[in-house]
Amino acid sequence: MIGAMSSETDQVAPPAPISTAQISTALAVGLVSILAWAVLLFLAVWAEMSIAVSPWAFSTLAPTFITWTIMMAAMMLPASLPMVIMARRIMGETHRPREGSIKATLFVLGYAAAWTGFSLAATVLQSGLQQMALLTPMLTATSTFFTGLLFCGAGLFQFSRLKTTCLELCRSPLGFFLGHWRDGRWGAFYMGLAHGAFCLGCCWALMLLLFTFGVMNLYWVVALTATVMLEKLTPFGRLWSRFMGAIFIVGGISAMVYSVQ
Repeated sequence: MIGAMSSETDQVAPPAPISTAQISTALAVGLVSILAWAVLLFLAVWAEMSIAVSPWAFSTLAPTFITWTIMMAAMMLPASLPMVIMARRIMGETHRPREGSIKATLFVLGYAAAWTGFSLAATVLQSGLQQMALLTPMLTATSTFFTGLLFCGAGLFQFSRLKTTCLELCRSPLGFFLGHWRDGRWGAFYMGLAHGAFCLGCCWALMLLLFTFGVMNLYWVVALTATVMLEKLTPFGRLWSRFMGAIFIVGGISAMVYSVQ
């Protein structure tokens, strides 16, 4: 597997300036992220956030799913930029630049597919929580105890082996490609899907915290996005992950104690 990509990885082992193709790819991903944030801002400010008569109706599920998909694009694409740039560099073919662009695009689509699947699951979960009256019309948790449970769960997960493994793969683009390389266009899509799966494995518990202070609370969305980016893109990301885990656990326990007083 590693031998199959040796001819390509040999090109990226030494330090090299970022190519025009890589810059173009990064700008494209950045533009999609900005557009997603713009749409999210519009939805947060202007959309009617009242609960429909039936949270399981298609007229409710469809816009909810679209909103979650846009939100995941806004939150997760910025932290994926180093991986996308590395994908474009490794998949770049000097004699066939268009093929390199196609493979990089398929990689991003594979990554997006993983988070689209999560958006579908989150849509179903949101509808279920609405049905059980655990969410307000503004999509915040109605129960302080439930809020505490979510925070405790997310905090404990920050210390889990799954979190550590997935975070390490998200923090090391070259290490990811060395261990999960596949040839061809479908291989590029597969690698994007695999990266999305590891990213989902790393961040799913953080995303569930959107149900605490409001799915469409932009301040909370920005805070969680910053947490994800600090985990993945900074030298102190591992320490930050555990620090936030401790904060979540303390906050969750405090909320549950307060709720039973």
